[in-house]
Parts: sequence; C-alpha cells; structure tokens
Amino acid sequence: MTVLFVTILVIWILLSLFLFVWFMTANIRSKKSFDDKVYKKLMSLAKNRDYLMFNNVKNNDEFGNEYEFKYMIMADKFCYAINELNVNGAISGININDNFFSNIDLKNKRISIDNFYKTTKKMAKGLDSYLQQRDITDNCYIIPITVVPNSISIDPVLKCEHDNSYLFKLKDLKKGIISIEDKTNVGPVRKDVAEAYRKTLISLSSVEDKK
Repeated sequence: MTVLFVTILVIWILLSLFLFVWFMTANIRSKKSFDDKVYKKLMSLAKNRDYLMFNNVKNNDEFGNEYEFKYMIMADKFCYAINELNVNGAISGININDNFFSNIDLKNKRISIDNFYKTTKKMAKGLDSYLQQRDITDNCYIIPITVVPNSISIDPVLKCEHDNSYLFKLKDLKKGIISIEDKTNVGPVRKDVAEAYRKTLISLSSVEDKK
C-alpha cells in the first residue's frame, strides 16, 4: 500500500511539473509557431516572385537608439519591412492617429500597445534615409508592414493601410505585398541602385536568404 501511494505521489508530482512547464512555455511556443508561419509565407513569396529576403535588419535612429525589422523583402519596386505583432483577442483604437491602441486579450484584460502604424513608419523612414543616403522624406522606398495572427479581431477604425503603413493578418500577408507591388504605378528600381541597396541590407542583417 505504501509503495502504491509513493508511486502515485511521484506520478502526480511529475505530472504537475510537466503541466507547469507546459503552461509557462505556452507563450514562447506560440511566438515560435507564429514566427515560423510568417517566415514560410515570406520565403514562399521570395521564391515565387524572385525577390530577396533578409532577416533581423537592424539600424540606429538619429538619437542612437537601435531598431529592428524582423524580415525584409526586396521586391522590384519597393522594399517591404515586416514586423510581427503576436497578440490574442482583439486590437482596438478610438483614433487611428493616437499614440497607443489597446489589445484586449482572451481573458478580457486590456493592454496598451504602441500605434504600430506610426512606430514602423518612423523606423522605415529612418532606414530609407540611411539606405538612400539622403534626408528623411515622405517619399519612402521602404514600406512597413505589421503582421498579426489570423485569429485576432481588428477594430474597423484600424484600417489595412494608414499613411503608407500596412496592417495584414497572416493569411493576407503574401497577397497584400503582391497587390502593392503590382498595383502601384511606378517602375522597378534600377539594377545598379538595387544592387547598392542589397549590399547595404546585407551589412545590416544577420542572415540573407537568397532567391
């Protein structure tokens, strides 16, 4: 009887530890899974359209603060700078120009998040200025994109595009980039200029994924 009790106790302790570790690492697994899905979408786009893809492109702003784009896709007309916003529940906002929005998670907890249109736009302008060796302008070669999970509910106030900064669900990421590239009435970047951009992006990134 004592042996059986000890055996059950040990099993119960091990099971409790397993469940504790499982729940504690759930957020990490979720982020890894979402990142893998984003990576596969962008890699598929790069291969199908003969684009270049870069990982972890980092640079400093005018104040010396480092910023980073998780992925960049160098297409024919533009360079797309993609960051992930892996949240659950809903994203809401009163005004699209506010500095902060809200994320209401699955437990109905409200969390303040930065206005991703503004933050990614500022980063894109800074990187564009560095890339083209010119002052910051509104005529930007780099287009910022924030990608969120398909399950997220998005407030109608928060549009797909605002001030040339985009918000896409994962399922719309690939076709969204293709749509911008195909429908924008500008010519492709000259090959010599594109090559100079490519070299600069390689120097700023941790990994370059070839076509």
